[in-house]
Amino acid sequence: EVEDNEYGLKKGMIVTCNPYFNCTKCSSCRRGIVNACMDNQTMGCQRDGAFAHYITMPIERIYDGKGLPAKTLPLIEPFCISLHGVQRANIKPGEKVLIIGSGTILDTSRLQSALAKRFFISPKNVHAHVYGEHGDSSFVPWSLVHIANNHIDEYKQLSPDGERITWKGAEEYEAIEQFVKTSGGQVIKAKGATFYAVAMSVCHLCKCVQSTAGTAVTVSTMMHGEYGVSDVCLSTLALVDNQGVRGKILNQLTDGEIDKLRASAEKLKEVIRQVEI
Repeated sequence: EVEDNEYGLKKGMIVTCNPYFNCTKCSSCRRGIVNACMDNQTMGCQRDGAFAHYITMPIERIYDGKGLPAKTLPLIEPFCISLHGVQRANIKPGEKVLIIGSGTILDTSRLQSALAKRFFISPKNVHAHVYGEHGDSSFVPWSLVHIANNHIDEYKQLSPDGERITWKGAEEYEAIEQFVKTSGGQVIKAKGATFYAVAMSVCHLCKCVQSTAGTAVTVSTMMHGEYGVSDVCLSTLALVDNQGVRGKILNQLTDGEIDKLRASAEKLKEVIRQVEI
């Protein structure tokens, strides 16, 4: 039901909504920086989302869809974030910009941290990465995982900490991957949001693009036939420097790992095919 209002909203209209609820009282809200609210409540995170037949929304948070299809309107919110970034950067027509998808950098950091704890070693000595989409179809190419220059399944017998390392080899893979995939949800449950970790990942990328030395990171880049994948952005290892993404590192994956990468690509393409723009 919609009462008479100053926004021109009427029953039956296709609309979109602002999913962020700021407190209006904290120092950020009082300064008008509502996106930095200290007690932000986001639909689907700190409060119920919209996967329901009916929801209620304050009318000032509802916007006329302006004739856009219902399948397109969910893109408005992420689009607005990008627009806000462009406006803050004060980009002028004709200027060059660098756009890098952070991909699975955060997932990779969580993976390295988890393995470091299991093997009693610094994360800097854990060479492990998450490939694919930043989502449920992501995976770890375990054939490439090394700890202090030894494959993960061989390190225990070579390490001075071998007696207290409980690693059981391949049977541990799935549990570790599930931990990485669900860590974000656990952080949101405990802290209310994951934006601090994302901010750290962005800071790391900023350092990478200020350096002339390439840094290997799992940013999201367009695939052009690598591993049999094209026309979709996925996370694989790439070198990033002050020129942006210098290029991909085409590590030798097993046939099974290539299949998983292709399956992840297809998952994204299924979503893209549903979007009408």
